[in-house]
Amino acid sequence: MIKEDKVQVKDGMMFYRSAGQGQPLVLVHAIGLSSELWLPVMEQLARNYSVYAIDLIGHGESDKPDKKYSIEDHTKSILEFMGKLGIKKASVIGSSIGAVIAVEMSTSAPEKV
Repeated sequence: MIKEDKVQVKDGMMFYRSAGQGQPLVLVHAIGLSSELWLPVMEQLARNYSVYAIDLIGHGESDKPDKKYSIEDHTKSILEFMGKLGIKKASVIGSSIGAVIAVEMSTSAPEKV
């Protein structure tokens, strides 16, 4: 069963979908999309992981402040999201620019990825 919720981060409310149990896995969508991208695979991944598919700030059901976001801004928001949910370390999968954000997360906070 996929759950939906929001968590407050610095730039607003971040929407996410979650499912499963196990090691945390964060899914990051491409620019212009949302966590809906991951719905076809979430239940399969949830068999082995605690899966978190986020809507980047400015996308989907997350708040949309009047600001242009950089890769670093998105990285900080996701790391803050992880902290708010008590996720100390997670695997990260990204699609398109989401993969670039995943790489930035692993270089800027390797102890969390």
